[in-house]
Amino acid sequence: MKAWACVSDEFDVMRITKTLVESATKKTCDLNNLELLQEKLVENLKKKKFLLVLDDVWNEKPGLWEVLQVPFGVGAPGSCVIVTTRNESVASMMGTIPIYRLRELSKDDSWSLLENVAFPNKDAHAYPGLKIIGEEIAKKCKGLPLAAKALGGLLRSKLDEDHWNDILHSNMWDNLNSGILPSLRLSYHYLPARLKQCFAYCSMFPKDYEFDVEKLVFLWMAEGFVQETEGNKKIEDVGRNYFDDLLSRSFFQQCSDDESRFLIHDLIHDLAQYVFGKICLRLEDHIDVVKKHNVPVKARHLSYIRGPNDTFFKFEPISDMKCLRTFLPLDQPLGFNFYCISGKVLGELLPELRFLRVLSLSGYQINEVPDTISNLRHLRYLDLSYTSIKELPESVSNLYNLQTLLLLGCHDLAKLPKDMGNLLKLRHLIIDQSCLEKMPSRIGRLIYLQTLSYFIVGEGSESSIGEFKDLRHLRGSLSISGLQKSKTKEAIDANLEVKQHLEELSLEWTSRFDDGRKGKTEEEVLDALQPHINLRKLTIKDYGGKEFPSWVCDPSFEKMTHVHLYGCKKCEALPSFGQLPSLKDLIIEGMDSLEVVGFEIFGDEYLQSGYFPSLETLKFENLKEWKEWLSFEDEVKGFRKLCELTIIRCPKLKGFSFIFPSLKKLRVKSCEEFSTFSKPPSIPEGTSGSLPGYSEAINFPQLHMLILVGCPNLNELPTSLLSLQVLEIDGCNKLAGFPMLSQLRNFVLMDCGCGVAWVSC
Repeated sequence: MKAWACVSDEFDVMRITKTLVESATKKTCDLNNLELLQEKLVENLKKKKFLLVLDDVWNEKPGLWEVLQVPFGVGAPGSCVIVTTRNESVASMMGTIPIYRLRELSKDDSWSLLENVAFPNKDAHAYPGLKIIGEEIAKKCKGLPLAAKALGGLLRSKLDEDHWNDILHSNMWDNLNSGILPSLRLSYHYLPARLKQCFAYCSMFPKDYEFDVEKLVFLWMAEGFVQETEGNKKIEDVGRNYFDDLLSRSFFQQCSDDESRFLIHDLIHDLAQYVFGKICLRLEDHIDVVKKHNVPVKARHLSYIRGPNDTFFKFEPISDMKCLRTFLPLDQPLGFNFYCISGKVLGELLPELRFLRVLSLSGYQINEVPDTISNLRHLRYLDLSYTSIKELPESVSNLYNLQTLLLLGCHDLAKLPKDMGNLLKLRHLIIDQSCLEKMPSRIGRLIYLQTLSYFIVGEGSESSIGEFKDLRHLRGSLSISGLQKSKTKEAIDANLEVKQHLEELSLEWTSRFDDGRKGKTEEEVLDALQPHINLRKLTIKDYGGKEFPSWVCDPSFEKMTHVHLYGCKKCEALPSFGQLPSLKDLIIEGMDSLEVVGFEIFGDEYLQSGYFPSLETLKFENLKEWKEWLSFEDEVKGFRKLCELTIIRCPKLKGFSFIFPSLKKLRVKSCEEFSTFSKPPSIPEGTSGSLPGYSEAINFPQLHMLILVGCPNLNELPTSLLSLQVLEIDGCNKLAGFPMLSQLRNFVLMDCGCGVAWVSC
């Protein structure tokens, strides 16, 4: 068991414990009570050998450490807690063994690290002159890995001896007054001008704050740090290139437990504050700190940690800062469920900040946005996510410079401004399913729109799907609901086939199946909504046609990895998903008319190339009439990578006969007629040798987990389960015995009558 927690300046026992729980379980934990959190941690550490890392500790109070370590005593012998700190007294207080002092890197190791970063292709020997200069630069790093890494990122940008000599002989090596490492100041000094302000802007975040790249790029765009370039490159792509450039120079680093999020090393953060400190103000969430805060005269950007009750008094330091450009609340490290902000801040303070470009009220329990928001004519980024607003005021339509509007988690939102089509510069409208009844008209005018995450088809010409015709630049994820209102011509006009940057598409009809549904029209609409072949994920929900169009399973969709079908109750057969070359995840749910999963699912070309060549997870659920799953004699050509198979609430399915050479997890639940795992048919000569661990008597040679629940007619298990480690059986009354289970570690048997004979364990 391994877990990692970044501690930093504030030794918050609850936050650290919660971080350890989440790191150990790889799951989000919603507990905000220390006693419950410690019980959860004990539950995960008890009798296990564990390694916990507490990184960057500054706390010198023994009492806090004693509280934190209470759960650590339940582990198995050999468990270990590693603490990293830059304060020797902290190490003495916490340590139970002698302190291990990290020494500086040797000159050779400093050069080796710098060389690996500066020459990513490992071709340093092609530049003998640079090697000599680089070794001298490495000496000046004083054995500090971060310095060598940062300078390596700087040097790799220009493999030129003059450039390297300029860095070697820079007078910044002798300037120690700022307290910033000279190597880091040099790395910043030689940044291109376009990257300097993007990096320095990140001083807005607290130390160890984990941020999302996409949102950071949106903020850079709003502040004017990212500019359009010549050619077809979008401003978002330019911003992402800026980020990747800074990442390659070691100004950012990836979070250890979430590859999609990033943070800034403490020393790099000090550098950002040093260069941006006079125009960036970070308020603390403690009012006594705010009262004493010395507000920089030139401050243009405000960020602060959101508190459970942010009064007007908290923001008094900025009441005279009329030129503020950024108002950005940030999440608590240990989030609350309820945040409030004074109505006086919304009604009086914010409307006076007429030069704001970035405004976030995300997470606050506000019910409405004041009409005076239209005063903020320069606003480019507005985040109202996870608020309780029921509608946006019509005055939002006057924010003509708005680029990004975030409305995630606004579950009470029922109405958008009717004139949103006036926001001609809008590029990102990010909204998820809420109480919205319809979309504003003339969305099609927003021709620069890159992200439209959710769209509701309206009646008649109102918010018709034809609005997509001119939205050529859509990218990312798009969900369209209310398609029962769409006509074939409107679907054709949508022209989804040319939108090559769309990666995820969800098409939804109403869940109400009555006599008013026009199945033939719905078939025509779905056929007309064929997306570009770059699509990666497709979801079709509550479709009322009897069959699917051929594009749904066309092999030309080479990038398609996920297909989910939900509630398509009239469909009697499945498309030939087996011929999608990259399909990894397939879910079939709620198809009430499906009786047989036949050969058509494999595709016409299965004999030549094998069916489902990439499929890893397969799930069938709520198939009320499904009785039979047909297989081929030559079935070993398919499902070669399938790792997980789940069958739930398929009451008429009697069984299946397949060989799954890579299957690790099998779940069969609430399948009343399921009675047997048929023995596989004979294997063509010479085939079995290509299947590791296969023999003629084994359906599942690699199966590790088998869960059978609510299958009262099941009378036998597969004949051999040589790799099985976890077995759970519940409500299988006719099961008469067990095969050899030599590897079994966990076994649960419940409600299976009294006729069970245990054979071996």
